[in-house]
Amino acid sequence: MGFLFNRSVDNEVALKPLSIGIISIVLVGFLSFLLLTSNPFETILPFGPPNGADINPVLQDPALAIHPPTLYLGYVGFVIPFACALAF
Repeated sequence: MGFLFNRSVDNEVALKPLSIGIISIVLVGFLSFLLLTSNPFETILPFGPPNGADINPVLQDPALAIHPPTLYLGYVGFVIPFACALAF
């Protein structure tokens, strides 16, 4: 993130604290959502699947292992341009 601000001009110096503040607000929002709504010990179903039913075959695609990390990288990657756009 610091490489965006290394070549700052005098009129852009005020944008650095503003964009870092916006990034901090986004971070606090995501962390509060994560801490207040997620319970890692909560079970999805109150009972086990009948007859040992397996996972849905559609969900066994290897591409589904790649999807969550790439989605997360997309969110993280667009936070800095989002903050810079709001700061301008």
